[in-house]
Amino acid sequence: TRGGGALLNQLLVGYDSLVPPTSPLITNASACSAAGAPTVVMADFQLLSMHSVNERERSYTIDGYLVLQWSDPRLEFGNLSCRDAIALPSYANTDTKLWEPGVQCMETLHESVGGSSGATHIAGESLVIGRNGTVLWSRRARYKLLCDTFNFGRMPFDEQFCIATLRSFPYKEELVQLEWPDCASNPVACGGSGQLQPYHSGEWIVTIVDQRTVTEADGHRVARICIMLERHSNLLSLSITIVILLVIAAYCGFFIPVSAAPARVAIGFLSFLMVLNQLFWAMGQMPPLLDPSENYRVWMIDFLWGSMFFNWLTLIEYGLVHFGLECERRLAAGANAPPAGEHDAALVAQDKVGSRYQHVKLLWMRCATRFVDLDNVCRWVYPPAYFIFCCVMYGVVDVYESGSCRWYT
Repeated sequence: TRGGGALLNQLLVGYDSLVPPTSPLITNASACSAAGAPTVVMADFQLLSMHSVNERERSYTIDGYLVLQWSDPRLEFGNLSCRDAIALPSYANTDTKLWEPGVQCMETLHESVGGSSGATHIAGESLVIGRNGTVLWSRRARYKLLCDTFNFGRMPFDEQFCIATLRSFPYKEELVQLEWPDCASNPVACGGSGQLQPYHSGEWIVTIVDQRTVTEADGHRVARICIMLERHSNLLSLSITIVILLVIAAYCGFFIPVSAAPARVAIGFLSFLMVLNQLFWAMGQMPPLLDPSENYRVWMIDFLWGSMFFNWLTLIEYGLVHFGLECERRLAAGANAPPAGEHDAALVAQDKVGSRYQHVKLLWMRCATRFVDLDNVCRWVYPPAYFIFCCVMYGVVDVYESGSCRWYT
């Protein structure tokens, strides 16, 4: 029985780490141009956690284990050892470097991987070589990934879909093919249940909704995964609740006497500004929106705009009521004024333009006195109007654009 180190050194005699395991040179093809079978690399990322979802940067961070498995006939040791496998703590623990598929994630903004060096190094790596030459390479990994498919149309009821792509950069499809593990035939790879398991991460529920392999135009066989992030945000729900309460607070101003001008103006103006602040805060959670010509609408932004409009109306309504009262006062003052003398009447008659203006002004002031009753009207109209607005907005959530795996080609 040989030790693992001695056995591995024997297997690596004449080993060329630059040549894939099943390339024509290894299979002893009759000509270099002969097509050998591609090396199939089973790729899997065992997700431990997802965090740091940054909507402004359109990025998120995942922690887990990047597991690669392939078969290398050059490493078969059959009956040379009683061991079923050779286990090494690191891929670097060999005198001769082993072949590796060079798999990387295309959407990576920053990575820390076990077995690397320098600033990208983190602890956690293992290498197991089976009796039949099967290589299982597992590395602890943290990836900060770009998700340029974030879509905020239904925020805060949105579902985000992000694509992550594993690719063997050095080798094209004829040499290396990446594949995902089949959950139905290999339940262990999917959490033991044969299903792609959801993960809870703060305000998000993370689910792997699809896995597939595709061949890109440049000839590389890549493994892509579609990750769904379903938002369950107490903070955004609280923000909407606060906005509704502010609209109700502004409505209460209709029951404050018109003579209490500071109170009426303060409750309407402060409610308006506080909803405006919530609007700017919500917009600050998102990256700069698309060109308005592309008709990119966000449900939460529209809801906040509508609520802010209702608060603005309370200010306009008070201004109209105050103007109506002022018109009543002026009309009453004019009715009590002494009649004009003959000389004054003659002057007024000579100024026909002034006469018409005074007539229109008097008519307008008489009509404006009807604004005095707006408080009574708004007490009955304002609540059902806002209730209808809320019902319509919640009813049209599905009309807003939503993310999907439609970018998944």
